[in-house]
Amino acid sequence: MLGHPTHLKGEYVILCEEALVEIMFANLIKHAIEASLEGGIIRTSIDTVEWSEQDFHSIDIHNTGVVPLEICENFFKPYTTSGKDGGAGLGTHKALLVARTHKGYIRFTTSEDEGTNVTIHLPKNIVYE
Repeated sequence: MLGHPTHLKGEYVILCEEALVEIMFANLIKHAIEASLEGGIIRTSIDTVEWSEQDFHSIDIHNTGVVPLEICENFFKPYTTSGKDGGAGLGTHKALLVARTHKGYIRFTTSEDEGTNVTIHLPKNIVYE
């Protein structure tokens, strides 16, 4: 897998528990790399979206791989794994818990034509106590 330059279009500040969010993104990007096809590209993007009268940071992680059907139904449940060595099946479940802890949410789509996209929405204007 080759690296490509990063192009930043602006600055996004996410009020969060930094260590938790860092682990969440590290796990999700690691999973995207492992699931990507040979020579595949991992793309990440961030934007601001409005949903239910609230602004969210929308962070997308995309890869060219496809999540197997038997995994899709349980993608965010604990101990769901594709059987890779050393995998406990907790990465996406932890990501779900981190998103919820920050009053956000996470979802994914996968298809042969489009690959897999994981989207995390974290509230833009929430102060955590």
